[in-house]
Amino acid sequence: MAKAKKDAKPRAPHLSSRQQIQEKLEQVLADLKPSLGEKKFKRRMKKAGKLISSGLGKKLKANRVEAEAPAPAEG
Repeated sequence: MAKAKKDAKPRAPHLSSRQQIQEKLEQVLADLKPSLGEKKFKRRMKKAGKLISSGLGKKLKANRVEAEAPAPAEG
């Protein structure tokens, strides 16, 4: 008995951007594939895509705190 597949859910934006980054890295670094091997190359590209995309949607809190904090008064 085969189960009917439900409508595929759209991917989360961070997952689709991670996948795009991974594909671009694979294209750019294709020269390393023969020296590393298929499995190691894929694993490293996946890890690199994950690390690069981890900070895409985050805002820097440190800059915001510095901008909101009043300058210290002298005297």
